[in-house]
Amino acid sequence: GGLVELKVSPGDIIRKGQLLHITSNPFGREVSRLKAPYDGLVVSTFTVPMVRPGSAICHLVPLTRVQFERAVRRRREVRP
Repeated sequence: GGLVELKVSPGDIIRKGQLLHITSNPFGREVSRLKAPYDGLVVSTFTVPMVRPGSAICHLVPLTRVQFERAVRRRREVRP
């Protein structure tokens, strides 16, 4: 548990191994980092900065390679 610094937002397309968040103790010392276990989509994130061990900090949906590439392509079309 501790203070969470999110590195992703809902709607983000993420790659396996991408940093999702850093957890620090109340004194600012980093205690853990969480990386994405697979390519996917961030569907929601925890909005309270203080968490307890085992808290769900973000929810991910896994994407197949084809789904991932399609999502990235759509993002490029929307964001010039």
